Amino acid sequence: MLNGNRRVVAAVLTASFALVLFGWSLLFAHEGEDHGAAPAATQAGGLNMPILVEKESQFLLGVLTEPASNRRLSRTVRVLGRVIPRTQGKAEIIPLRSGQVIADPKHPMPQLGEYVKEGQMVAVIEQALSAAERIEVRAEKLKVDAELEQVRKEYARLKAIEKVVAQKDLIEAEIRLRAAEKVQQLYAETISASMSASSGGRYYITSPISGVITHTDVTIGEQVEADKVLFKVMDLQMLWVEAQVYETDLARIEKSREAKISTQAYDDEYFNGRLFTLGSVVNEITRTVRVIFEVKNRDNKLRVGMFADVSIEIGNPEDVLVVPRSAVTTVRGKNVVFVHVEPEYFVGREVLLGDQNGEYVEIKSALDVGERVVTTGNYQLKSIVQMGG
Repeated sequence: MLNGNRRVVAAVLTASFALVLFGWSLLFAHEGEDHGAAPAATQAGGLNMPILVEKESQFLLGVLTEPASNRRLSRTVRVLGRVIPRTQGKAEIIPLRSGQVIADPKHPMPQLGEYVKEGQMVAVIEQALSAAERIEVRAEKLKVDAELEQVRKEYARLKAIEKVVAQKDLIEAEIRLRAAEKVQQLYAETISASMSASSGGRYYITSPISGVITHTDVTIGEQVEADKVLFKVMDLQMLWVEAQVYETDLARIEKSREAKISTQAYDDEYFNGRLFTLGSVVNEITRTVRVIFEVKNRDNKLRVGMFADVSIEIGNPEDVLVVPRSAVTTVRGKNVVFVHVEPEYFVGREVLLGDQNGEYVEIKSALDVGERVVTTGNYQLKSIVQMGG
């Protein structure tokens, strides 16, 4: 047991000694060693100044490098976007008539965060309509029927000229039609429930869409008034990413149908976006146009309200000089890569970035093909440069 403890202590001392040596190697140049043509090291060098890191220290820090290379990279326009729900992907559930919310063992009320299907019963309202109220409901239903008929005609007209009409207008017409049908159904259920003695004046409220309950404001036994929002439902499986693009990029973006979406929360993951609509009005102040991409919310990682980085492909792939994204770091607001110039020497260089595609980023200056850049362990090098001022 004693020998075992001695071996542990010896191992700790050895590791500590190695770290001490590394600290001294960063503060002083090697004395009495021949490094050939390597430049002189600095204590805390700035950009373009050599930094000495012994091979043993490189191993301890896990420093890894990769050569800069030519790769085929798609030309992109990068803009900041925001995750929002689809127009047809959100709904408010309200009662058309006042009444008392009652319990139904067969159809329990959903809770916050629970998934519900389209047509699923979410609440039961018990009401007692007077003769005058029933007449009022019937009159309102006649208005709803007339509005529904008008919406149906408009949708049929747009459907007939689908090839020449904007897809956005057709989708909005379809949304209005579905909403009008739901309202008509609710009025019909209200009338049926109020006229049925066996139902006791009850009617059932259903969810108009499939999605997650994002808001609830109702309890069993509560007396609710008409038009009170009881639930809010949102479809999180398919979302929109809204962004603003400059008018100078419109011609190129119109030819593109795809975009890569990333977020700060999952910066190493990309979501595929499909162009849904490109606005037809230019903002007079910002000179930008609204663009929306439809995104499948893989594993429900995207949240409504998140900021997103939108990379829109605008051209054919070209051969350009690239390095891994992990090789680029920021030093005092500058984009920097650390180049392995000699076995034990590194130099920080400010670079001009181009397009990004996945894990690689284009380098437009200060680097040549084949030069090795640090991809792992560059944090310590960054600290030395920052100390150098």
